[in-house]
Amino acid sequence: MSVNGHSSEPDAVLFPVQYLRAAAALVVMFFHVSVLTQETWGLDPRRVDHIGAAGVDLFFVISGFIMAMIVARPGAFDGKRYWIRRIARVVPAYWAITLFVFGLAVVLPSLFHSTTANLSHLLVSLSFLAMDNGDGTTVPLLVVGWTLNYEMFFYAIVAVTAGLFSDRRLLGASGVIVCLVLIGFLFEPANPSLAFYTNPILLEFVFGIMIFRAKTGPHTAGLSLVPVVALISGTLLLVWQWERPLVDWRPLYWGVPAAAILYGGLETLRFRSSFLAHLGDWSGNPPAK
Repeated sequence: MSVNGHSSEPDAVLFPVQYLRAAAALVVMFFHVSVLTQETWGLDPRRVDHIGAAGVDLFFVISGFIMAMIVARPGAFDGKRYWIRRIARVVPAYWAITLFVFGLAVVLPSLFHSTTANLSHLLVSLSFLAMDNGDGTTVPLLVVGWTLNYEMFFYAIVAVTAGLFSDRRLLGASGVIVCLVLIGFLFEPANPSLAFYTNPILLEFVFGIMIFRAKTGPHTAGLSLVPVVALISGTLLLVWQWERPLVDWRPLYWGVPAAAILYGGLETLRFRSSFLAHLGDWSGNPPAK
Protein backbone atom coordinates (compact mmCIF):
# COMPACT_ATOMS: atom_id res chain seq x y z
CA MET A 1 0.00 0.00 0.00
CA SER A 2 1.17 3.55 -0.63
CA VAL A 3 0.07 7.04 0.22
CA ASN A 4 0.50 9.58 -2.56
CA GLY A 5 3.23 7.63 -4.19
CA HIS A 6 5.18 6.96 -1.03
CA SER A 7 5.51 3.35 0.02
CA SER A 8 4.14 2.37 3.40
CA GLU A 9 6.61 -0.50 3.70
CA PRO A 10 8.39 -0.53 7.09
CA ASP A 11 11.64 0.99 5.78
CA ALA A 12 10.10 3.61 3.48
CA VAL A 13 10.22 7.23 4.60
CA LEU A 14 7.05 9.25 4.21
CA PHE A 15 8.74 12.58 3.53
CA PRO A 16 5.77 14.97 3.91
CA VAL A 17 5.03 13.54 7.36
CA GLN A 18 8.67 13.95 8.38
CA TYR A 19 8.60 17.60 7.31
CA LEU A 20 5.43 18.26 9.27
CA ARG A 21 6.84 16.54 12.34
CA ALA A 22 9.91 18.77 12.09
CA ALA A 23 7.69 21.85 11.82
CA ALA A 24 5.61 20.71 14.80
CA ALA A 25 8.73 20.20 16.91
CA LEU A 26 10.01 23.68 16.04
CA VAL A 27 6.78 25.49 16.91
CA VAL A 28 6.53 23.61 20.21
CA MET A 29 10.09 24.71 20.97
CA PHE A 30 9.19 28.32 20.15
CA PHE A 31 6.18 28.04 22.46
CA HIS A 32 8.33 26.97 25.39
CA VAL A 33 10.89 29.68 24.65
CA SER A 34 8.07 32.23 24.51
CA VAL A 35 6.71 31.10 27.86
CA LEU A 36 10.16 31.12 29.46
CA THR A 37 10.92 34.64 28.23
CA GLN A 38 7.59 35.85 29.60
CA GLU A 39 8.29 34.26 32.98
CA THR A 40 11.88 35.52 33.07
CA TRP A 41 11.46 39.11 31.89
CA GLY A 42 7.82 39.70 32.78
CA LEU A 43 6.61 40.34 29.26
CA ASP A 44 2.92 40.78 28.56
CA PRO A 45 1.45 37.24 29.00
CA ARG A 46 -1.04 38.02 26.24
CA ARG A 47 1.89 38.12 23.84
CA VAL A 48 2.95 34.56 24.57
CA ASP A 49 3.10 32.40 21.47
CA HIS A 50 0.31 30.10 22.66
CA ILE A 51 -0.32 28.64 19.24
CA GLY A 52 3.12 27.03 19.25
CA ALA A 53 1.58 24.45 21.58
CA ALA A 54 -0.57 23.38 18.63
CA GLY A 55 2.46 21.49 17.41
CA VAL A 56 1.40 18.83 19.91
CA ASP A 57 -1.99 18.60 18.20
CA LEU A 58 -0.28 18.09 14.85
CA PHE A 59 1.83 15.34 16.43
CA PHE A 60 -1.31 13.57 17.66
CA VAL A 61 -2.99 13.78 14.25
CA ILE A 62 0.17 12.42 12.63
CA SER A 63 0.31 9.59 15.18
CA GLY A 64 -3.21 8.54 14.28
CA PHE A 65 -2.27 8.55 10.61
CA ILE A 66 0.93 6.55 11.14
CA MET A 67 -0.73 3.92 13.35
CA ALA A 68 -3.47 3.48 10.75
CA MET A 69 -0.82 3.03 8.07
CA ILE A 70 1.10 0.49 10.15
CA VAL A 71 -1.96 -1.59 10.99
CA ALA A 72 -3.17 -1.55 7.38
CA ARG A 73 -0.02 -3.18 6.01
CA PRO A 74 -0.48 -6.59 4.38
CA GLY A 75 -0.04 -9.65 6.56
CA ALA A 76 -1.07 -10.51 10.08
CA PHE A 77 -0.75 -7.85 12.75
CA ASP A 78 2.37 -8.65 14.77
CA GLY A 79 1.67 -7.30 18.25
CA LYS A 80 5.11 -8.18 19.57
CA ARG A 81 6.92 -6.35 16.78
CA TYR A 82 4.49 -3.46 17.09
CA TRP A 83 5.30 -2.95 20.78
CA ILE A 84 9.05 -3.47 20.33
CA ARG A 85 9.15 -0.68 17.74
CA ARG A 86 6.99 1.66 19.83
CA ILE A 87 8.98 1.05 23.02
CA ALA A 88 12.36 1.32 21.27
CA ARG A 89 11.28 4.62 19.79
CA VAL A 90 9.88 6.24 22.93
CA VAL A 91 11.14 4.64 26.13
CA PRO A 92 14.99 4.89 26.15
CA ALA A 93 15.28 8.64 25.57
CA TYR A 94 12.29 9.49 27.78
CA TRP A 95 13.53 7.35 30.65
CA ALA A 96 17.05 8.73 30.37
CA ILE A 97 15.89 12.36 30.47
CA THR A 98 13.40 11.66 33.27
CA LEU A 99 16.08 9.97 35.39
CA PHE A 100 18.43 12.87 34.67
CA VAL A 101 15.81 15.38 35.87
CA PHE A 102 15.16 13.25 38.95
CA GLY A 103 18.89 13.19 39.70
CA LEU A 104 19.08 16.97 39.40
CA ALA A 105 16.10 17.30 41.73
CA VAL A 106 17.98 15.19 44.29
CA VAL A 107 21.31 17.01 44.01
CA LEU A 108 20.19 20.56 43.13
CA PRO A 109 16.55 20.98 44.20
CA SER A 110 16.92 24.77 44.07
CA LEU A 111 16.92 24.58 40.26
CA PHE A 112 13.24 23.66 40.20
CA HIS A 113 10.06 25.49 41.14
CA SER A 114 7.74 22.53 41.67
CA THR A 115 9.61 19.38 40.60
CA THR A 116 10.71 17.29 43.58
CA ALA A 117 12.68 14.07 43.94
CA ASN A 118 9.65 11.95 44.81
CA LEU A 119 10.29 8.24 44.16
CA SER A 120 6.63 7.28 43.68
CA HIS A 121 6.21 10.16 41.22
CA LEU A 122 9.27 8.90 39.36
CA LEU A 123 7.92 5.35 39.08
CA VAL A 124 4.53 6.55 37.86
CA SER A 125 6.22 8.80 35.32
CA LEU A 126 8.34 5.95 33.98
CA SER A 127 5.21 3.80 33.60
CA PHE A 128 3.52 6.31 31.25
CA LEU A 129 0.44 6.36 33.48
CA ALA A 130 -1.51 9.53 34.20
CA MET A 131 -2.00 9.17 37.95
CA ASP A 132 -3.09 11.77 40.49
CA ASN A 133 0.02 13.33 42.03
CA GLY A 134 -1.94 14.27 45.13
CA ASP A 135 -2.36 17.87 44.02
CA GLY A 136 -5.11 17.31 41.48
CA THR A 137 -2.73 16.99 38.52
CA THR A 138 -1.35 14.09 36.48
CA VAL A 139 1.76 15.87 35.21
CA PRO A 140 4.76 13.49 35.05
CA LEU A 141 8.16 14.30 36.50
CA LEU A 142 9.28 15.44 33.05
CA VAL A 143 6.43 17.85 32.38
CA VAL A 144 6.38 17.50 28.60
CA GLY A 145 5.90 13.74 29.08
CA TRP A 146 2.14 14.23 29.32
CA THR A 147 2.04 13.96 25.52
CA LEU A 148 3.77 10.57 25.65
CA ASN A 149 1.21 9.37 28.20
CA TYR A 150 -1.45 10.04 25.57
CA GLU A 151 0.65 8.43 22.85
CA MET A 152 1.16 5.23 24.86
CA PHE A 153 -2.54 5.11 25.74
CA PHE A 154 -3.40 5.38 22.05
CA TYR A 155 -0.87 2.68 21.16
CA ALA A 156 -2.51 0.37 23.71
CA ILE A 157 -5.97 0.96 22.25
CA VAL A 158 -4.64 0.21 18.76
CA ALA A 159 -2.84 -2.94 19.97
CA VAL A 160 -6.00 -4.30 21.60
CA THR A 161 -8.39 -3.56 18.74
CA ALA A 162 -5.99 -4.62 15.98
CA GLY A 163 -4.47 -7.58 17.82
CA LEU A 164 -7.53 -9.12 19.44
CA PHE A 165 -10.22 -8.13 16.96
CA SER A 166 -8.25 -7.90 13.70
CA ASP A 167 -9.42 -4.30 13.34
CA ARG A 168 -7.29 -3.27 10.36
CA ARG A 169 -9.32 -0.13 9.71
CA LEU A 170 -9.10 1.00 13.35
CA LEU A 171 -12.85 1.53 13.46
CA GLY A 172 -12.91 -0.08 16.90
CA ALA A 173 -10.06 2.10 18.13
CA SER A 174 -11.85 5.19 16.87
CA GLY A 175 -15.07 4.05 18.51
CA VAL A 176 -13.34 3.50 21.86
CA ILE A 177 -11.86 6.99 21.76
CA VAL A 178 -15.15 8.62 20.82
CA CYS A 179 -16.90 6.78 23.66
CA LEU A 180 -14.24 7.88 26.15
CA VAL A 181 -14.61 11.50 25.07
CA LEU A 182 -18.41 11.28 25.32
CA ILE A 183 -18.10 9.88 28.84
CA GLY A 184 -15.87 12.78 29.78
CA PHE A 185 -18.28 15.27 28.22
CA LEU A 186 -21.36 13.83 29.92
CA PHE A 187 -19.95 13.12 33.37
CA GLU A 188 -17.08 15.62 33.66
CA PRO A 189 -15.09 13.34 36.02
CA ALA A 190 -13.43 15.09 38.93
CA ASN A 191 -10.78 12.40 39.25
CA PRO A 192 -7.66 13.71 37.46
CA SER A 193 -6.85 10.34 35.87
CA LEU A 194 -10.37 9.86 34.51
CA ALA A 195 -10.37 13.43 33.24
CA PHE A 196 -7.06 12.79 31.48
CA TYR A 197 -8.22 9.61 29.73
CA THR A 198 -11.52 11.15 28.60
CA ASN A 199 -10.07 14.44 27.37
CA PRO A 200 -11.35 15.58 23.94
CA ILE A 201 -7.75 15.91 22.73
CA LEU A 202 -7.91 12.13 22.12
CA LEU A 203 -10.11 12.87 19.10
CA GLU A 204 -7.06 14.15 17.27
CA PHE A 205 -5.79 10.58 16.92
CA VAL A 206 -9.11 9.78 15.23
CA PHE A 207 -8.59 12.71 12.87
CA GLY A 208 -5.34 11.10 11.75
CA ILE A 209 -7.02 7.74 11.21
CA MET A 210 -9.72 9.43 9.12
CA ILE A 211 -7.11 11.16 6.98
CA PHE A 212 -5.40 7.85 6.28
CA ARG A 213 -8.70 6.28 5.24
CA ALA A 214 -9.43 9.27 2.99
CA LYS A 215 -5.99 9.12 1.37
CA THR A 216 -6.21 5.40 0.64
CA GLY A 217 -9.81 5.41 -0.55
CA PRO A 218 -11.18 6.14 -4.04
CA HIS A 219 -9.99 9.46 -5.46
CA THR A 220 -11.88 11.76 -7.77
CA ALA A 221 -10.02 13.34 -10.67
CA GLY A 222 -9.83 17.10 -10.89
CA LEU A 223 -9.45 17.86 -7.18
CA SER A 224 -5.76 18.72 -7.24
CA LEU A 225 -6.35 22.12 -5.63
CA VAL A 226 -8.07 20.64 -2.57
CA PRO A 227 -4.85 19.61 -0.76
CA VAL A 228 -3.27 22.99 -1.47
CA VAL A 229 -6.31 24.81 -0.11
CA ALA A 230 -6.38 22.51 2.93
CA LEU A 231 -2.70 23.13 3.72
CA ILE A 232 -2.97 26.90 3.33
CA SER A 233 -6.27 27.13 5.19
CA GLY A 234 -5.06 25.02 8.11
CA THR A 235 -1.89 27.09 8.42
CA LEU A 236 -3.76 30.40 8.25
CA LEU A 237 -6.28 29.26 10.86
CA LEU A 238 -3.47 28.53 13.29
CA VAL A 239 -1.63 31.78 12.52
CA TRP A 240 -4.89 33.68 13.06
CA GLN A 241 -5.06 32.20 16.57
CA TRP A 242 -1.45 33.10 17.36
CA GLU A 243 -2.14 34.35 20.89
CA ARG A 244 -5.13 32.20 21.78
CA PRO A 245 -4.50 30.52 25.17
CA LEU A 246 -5.10 26.80 25.67
CA VAL A 247 -8.82 26.14 25.45
CA ASP A 248 -11.33 23.44 26.27
CA TRP A 249 -12.25 23.14 22.59
CA ARG A 250 -8.68 22.40 21.61
CA PRO A 251 -9.51 19.64 19.07
CA LEU A 252 -11.73 22.15 17.24
CA TYR A 253 -9.53 25.23 17.35
CA TRP A 254 -6.18 23.48 16.91
CA GLY A 255 -6.91 19.85 16.02
CA VAL A 256 -9.01 20.55 12.92
CA PRO A 257 -6.47 22.97 11.40
CA ALA A 258 -3.71 20.46 12.21
CA ALA A 259 -5.69 17.76 10.40
CA ALA A 260 -6.12 20.06 7.40
CA ILE A 261 -2.37 20.70 7.37
CA LEU A 262 -1.61 16.98 7.38
CA TYR A 263 -4.21 16.25 4.70
CA GLY A 264 -2.86 18.97 2.43
CA GLY A 265 0.80 18.38 3.22
CA LEU A 266 0.68 14.72 2.21
CA GLU A 267 -0.12 15.78 -1.34
CA THR A 268 1.76 19.05 -1.71
CA LEU A 269 5.04 18.47 0.18
CA ARG A 270 6.39 15.87 -2.24
CA PHE A 271 9.94 17.16 -2.55
CA ARG A 272 12.69 15.13 -0.89
CA SER A 273 15.09 16.54 1.68
CA SER A 274 17.17 14.19 3.81
CA PHE A 275 17.99 17.03 6.21
CA LEU A 276 14.35 17.85 6.92
CA ALA A 277 13.49 14.17 7.14
CA HIS A 278 16.17 13.65 9.80
CA LEU A 279 14.98 16.77 11.60
CA GLY A 280 11.57 15.12 11.80
CA ASP A 281 13.18 12.08 13.44
CA TRP A 282 14.66 14.29 16.16
CA SER A 283 11.19 15.26 17.34
CA GLY A 284 10.98 11.97 19.28
CA ASN A 285 7.48 11.08 18.08
CA PRO A 286 6.52 7.94 16.12
CA PRO A 287 8.59 7.56 12.95
CA ALA A 288 6.92 8.17 9.63
CA LYS A 289 7.99 4.83 8.24
